[in-house]
Amino acid sequence: LDRFLAWHAANPRELIGAELEFDVTVGRARLRGTVDRLERDGEGRLVVVDLKTGSKDAEGVEEHGQLAAYQVAVSSGAFPEHGTVPGGAALVQLGPSRARAKEQRQDPLPDDMPLDETPAGRLIAEVADGMGAATFEVRTGTYCQRCPSRRSCPLHELGRQVAR
Repeated sequence: LDRFLAWHAANPRELIGAELEFDVTVGRARLRGTVDRLERDGEGRLVVVDLKTGSKDAEGVEEHGQLAAYQVAVSSGAFPEHGTVPGGAALVQLGPSRARAKEQRQDPLPDDMPLDETPAGRLIAEVADGMGAATFEVRTGTYCQRCPSRRSCPLHELGRQVAR
C-alpha cells in the first residue's frame, strides 16, 4: 500500500476512475472487462493503468497484449463519456520485492493509420478469428500448470477427450 500511495502521489495524470467496466465490439471481437485505473494525461488522452502485485516485471511491455487490447477498447469507444483517444497504457509493478513502484509504459497506438492496421488491431482480429474457428490449436507453455482447462486438454496428462 505504501508503494502504491507513493506512486499515486507522484503520478502526473488525472484519475478518471478505478475498477471501470467496459464492453465494446471491435470487428468480430467483443472486448469486455474491467480496468484497474483509467487516467487522463496532460494532452487529454486516456491511459489505462494495470496494477500488478507480483514480484516479476513484465517483459516486452511494448507488445503486451492485455495493454494493447485496453488501448483498442479505448479507441473503439469503451469509455465514450471520457473520450476515444488512447494515450498509451501502463503496468504499475507494486510487488513485495521492490522498494518502490515501477511503471512500465506502452506507447499510444499510432494515430496515422486505421485501427485495424495497427499491431494491436491486427492482434485483436487474429485472436477473434482463432476463437471463432471450428477448431483450436493446442499449445503448451509455462501457463499449463495453472490453466483451468487442463482436465480437458489433450496435451496434459490429466486431459481427456471431450467430444467425438
